[in-house]
Amino acid sequence: MSRTHRLLWITALLLALTACAPQTIHITLEPAPAAATSAQADGASPQHDAKSTLPDTAATVEEGSAPPDAQPTGQGGYGGEQIPYADLVASAEKASGLFTVYHIAENQWYWEIPSALLGQDLLWYTELTKAPSSFFNGLGVVAEKMVEFGRINDRIVIYEMSSVLSKRGTDEEETAINRAVAESAQPAVLLSLPIVAESPSGDAVLDVSMLFANDLPDFSVSNLFFGNFIADPERSFVQKIQVFENNVAITSLLTSGGDMSGGYSEFSDFFGPPPGSVSVEIRHNLTLLPLEPMMPRSFDPRVGYFTVSYEDFSGTRERDVVARELITRYRLEKKHPTAALSEPVAPIVFYISREVPDQWRSYIKQGVEDWQPAFAAAGFKNAIIAKDAPSEAAQPDWDPADTRYSVIRWVAQSIANAIGPSTVDPRSGEIISAHIQLYAELIELIEQWYFVQASAADETARTFPLPDETIGAALRYVVAHEVGHTLGLRHNHRASQAYTVEQLRDPAFTAEHGVGASIMSYGRFNYVAQPGDGVTNLIPALGPYDLFAIHWGYAPIEDAFTPEDEFAQLDEWAAQQIDNPWLAFGGEDLPSWVDPTVLTENIGAERIEATRLGLQNLERVLDYLVQATTQPGHDFQQLTKTYYTLLDQRALWLSSVIKLVGGVEERRTLAGRGDKQFQRVSGERQRAAVQFVLANLETQPHYIPAAILDQFEPIDATGGFAFYQQLLLTELLDPLRYQQLVDGEVLNPTDAYPLVEFLYDVQVGLFSEFEAETVHVDPLRRGLQRSYLAILQGQLLNGETDLVNTDIRAAIRWNLTQLQSQLAAVAADKLELATQVHLADLQAEIEQILQPAREQRPTRMDVTQ
Repeated sequence: MSRTHRLLWITALLLALTACAPQTIHITLEPAPAAATSAQADGASPQHDAKSTLPDTAATVEEGSAPPDAQPTGQGGYGGEQIPYADLVASAEKASGLFTVYHIAENQWYWEIPSALLGQDLLWYTELTKAPSSFFNGLGVVAEKMVEFGRINDRIVIYEMSSVLSKRGTDEEETAINRAVAESAQPAVLLSLPIVAESPSGDAVLDVSMLFANDLPDFSVSNLFFGNFIADPERSFVQKIQVFENNVAITSLLTSGGDMSGGYSEFSDFFGPPPGSVSVEIRHNLTLLPLEPMMPRSFDPRVGYFTVSYEDFSGTRERDVVARELITRYRLEKKHPTAALSEPVAPIVFYISREVPDQWRSYIKQGVEDWQPAFAAAGFKNAIIAKDAPSEAAQPDWDPADTRYSVIRWVAQSIANAIGPSTVDPRSGEIISAHIQLYAELIELIEQWYFVQASAADETARTFPLPDETIGAALRYVVAHEVGHTLGLRHNHRASQAYTVEQLRDPAFTAEHGVGASIMSYGRFNYVAQPGDGVTNLIPALGPYDLFAIHWGYAPIEDAFTPEDEFAQLDEWAAQQIDNPWLAFGGEDLPSWVDPTVLTENIGAERIEATRLGLQNLERVLDYLVQATTQPGHDFQQLTKTYYTLLDQRALWLSSVIKLVGGVEERRTLAGRGDKQFQRVSGERQRAAVQFVLANLETQPHYIPAAILDQFEPIDATGGFAFYQQLLLTELLDPLRYQQLVDGEVLNPTDAYPLVEFLYDVQVGLFSEFEAETVHVDPLRRGLQRSYLAILQGQLLNGETDLVNTDIRAAIRWNLTQLQSQLAAVAADKLELATQVHLADLQAEIEQILQPAREQRPTRMDVTQ
């Protein structure tokens, strides 16, 4: 495999692991319960209410639209003194809403901050809205902070309120606690701006021209770049400011790099600095948070929700200061509170942005509204709706980056991904809005995955391009997954292992239940079903966990007015997991590192059997790969991509089997609910996993066919397969696995897989050629055997410090001594020259590794120096 292919594979894994969670913000004191907000208008109205109903259109001031007769003032006004208010407003174009914005000639922008806005909670949300098409990270959230305007003498300051007082309690005890926190917690000053003019009523006017023509440190686009983005003031501008009643959106064009004053610094050596100049569009949104926060719902680790966290100083439950978490969710309230099923006061509305291709719109809408049954189970009818964005003629000021709207956008960038970030009120966990982004290369990615994983069972998918109906259905699944994130749900990677192999091969079962117990997993498509099984429903859909999780997070609880009032009912709901494993949650936290029931890119409860069936299908795909991916007169690019996608899948499935070795299965529970949380994988299952992996670490001719590789790889043609084999071996010999095996020996001695035995089994399997009558080691196996010695040598050098609590040093020496004896015995036989040379080399390497003189074995200090 070329270096480029390997880097692409690593990059793909990094992207897959990128979390979609909103930013966790720390606030103090428990937020007070809030009354319901007012109803909202339909159409393009926002999805939450603050102090008043927002208008359907915005007052917008764009660069170049103001009269040219005013003089520029700069940051400090005329000579540092205030400008006469009447002179400033007379020559400016004005837009009013949350506050008033004035625009004068050239790049002069002013904010008039009403005194009533000082001290109010606002959410400052910054988003990258345009970037170079080759930008590695894509678009997305840059920063999100709760802020507050304040006045100190002749300056307006903007405080970050994310880590200080936010509870507006009226109870005498709460007021005392608030006062104590306020007197000890100092909010950070993010910005300080001189007041350049004052209105007759005393409202402060600020010059923000230079402010938003720069990359602000606390809202810096550098957060998405591999290095510092340094805006060049000569090539950076405020493009427009849109003013709404409850929010203000500022759009800026920032340029860095090239031969000008802006540039990049401290870029990652791995990716290197981008060539020449780079311009991006960035949008800041200031949104007034609801006057009354939504009543929060406390987090429970048994149900996978994103959270905001805070420190509880009240001492009502514990005497010390306690870190607590609230789940993130939309504000949903029934129109008819006593009805079992009621429409919400304000539904969750997702707008399909104008740039989304028409051919995919219907599938995207379906992906949104697939969540309606889940909300119906929680008591809400038509709770989530998808709509086309209003046309430019009907509403020219509608903007997908406006935090009043939840939108799904289509991003024309060569990134194979989709993300679902949301903006959240940190006081309560209320989701204000969400901006799902679908990147253009996503279509190619799901086409590749579906072909490799499902075409063996789906004959209609055996030729590129795949039918639009198939791609659309797969896109619907991706959209539903991302919508789930915006509703507050984290990944549930246990859910893709919920169904048995027998169930996944059953047409009736899969027609009713799909591929996994949750669409929030990375189960992908049904690769377990075999040709002839008759399974036609191969694409994931919402499962029982999704309905359970939405009910747990959104269903109203009668007579509950505080989070504490909800505790007993929420605990009872969560405890359903004990009797129904389809409702179990396993996320991306510490136990998932060693839990073989929490996996990505895998389906099926029986790890070895599911992988065996998947590999059978991959071999079938290889038989028609050239025919499926090539056309007369065209190149072999599709063949190349698909071949490496296939090798990726093989490695991911075998990796899931390796996770059984030293594995610990979690039964997530809380005190008084269920039995012990952790159960170690039996020794028998671990041994079976090792034997299965070792059999697949033998050279597999089916995966390196000349008929395929001779079409596109003139150099290192078998390097791709060899790379993955070595990667799997390295994973099998992971020091963390050694420690897990030792833990098993101590904690479960009657059913353990001792470390010494494990390493012996691995060595016997890697040198299984010695069992044959005539010893022949093929070139790829020779490389794998050399890798084995190199891995052990590296671990032995560091064994005294890193692995002192395991028997690995003793196991390595004993096993290598055994191997040395075997090599000596085999070498006496008649061998082909290549194998004879290889075995002689192994003998020399083992001799060097086992060299007893300490000077031949550097200490850890020697290595680091």
